[in-house]
Amino acid sequence: MAFATRSQLGQPTCRILDAMVWLESGRIPMPWPRSLVAYASDHLPLAGGFKAYVANLKGLALICYRHGALVLEHEGRQLAEEPAEAFDLGSYWARVDGKLGPVERDVGEILRGSGFPVARFALARRVGLDQRQLAFRNATSKLLAVELIDVQADHYFATLALRPRSVFERRSEP
Repeated sequence: MAFATRSQLGQPTCRILDAMVWLESGRIPMPWPRSLVAYASDHLPLAGGFKAYVANLKGLALICYRHGALVLEHEGRQLAEEPAEAFDLGSYWARVDGKLGPVERDVGEILRGSGFPVARFALARRVGLDQRQLAFRNATSKLLAVELIDVQADHYFATLALRPRSVFERRSEP
């Protein structure tokens, strides 16, 4: 197999390798969930582009899957650029925060404030949407993908693990 260069891979793909080295610098043990790598590399985990970049890296044997999560191979590590700073949770959540839209923020605020599971239809109504609307489905899918919320028996609830309050706080409007 021919060894790829960074210029052959392209910037979006290289960001994935760089993000994996960044996670490694923070001693975050591999394998990493796809959502963690996606947000760390400034991608959306459910986007087709991210999936294609990951498939390309896997095809070049620069990363692999282990138990459904991503692992950086030696060859991928050699292509990645060393991070300017070691991984820190605040920087990671700033990247996640940059990807959240107003509906995701509203859903998160409601769930964080409720302290108990909220039925899907009630949650949609509280954010001013119907549970069948694409905006509501996309918002909840995105929050599920990064494990900020979870769902059981058609009820959503906020997860507490590693989630700072600032992720769901509204940005001040300019």
